[in-house]
Amino acid sequence: MVFTSISGTYSHYRENNLVLRIGLATGLFGAIGAFVGSWIADLILGSTLKWFTAGMMVLSAVLLWFPSIYKVWAARSKHGSLRFAVGPSFLDCGMWWVK
Repeated sequence: MVFTSISGTYSHYRENNLVLRIGLATGLFGAIGAFVGSWIADLILGSTLKWFTAGMMVLSAVLLWFPSIYKVWAARSKHGSLRFAVGPSFLDCGMWWVK
């Protein structure tokens, strides 16, 4: 993984597609955050940490899903009803109260 990161950084540097100051700051604070986060995680019981992890994954899934569903809701069909994504298909909600 380190080789891939260094290789990608070098190729972007060669193409002059690199903002070194922001990259170094992001890497430094990311490393500090990983160290502090691992130290804090070591203080939490494994059973509690399992639920924290599960909760963060569910929250992440909702936050990733909600903007896409909102964009689809915003596109009204010709009949005035709304459509939203559930699984691979679109279902007609008929949410007539949403204007």
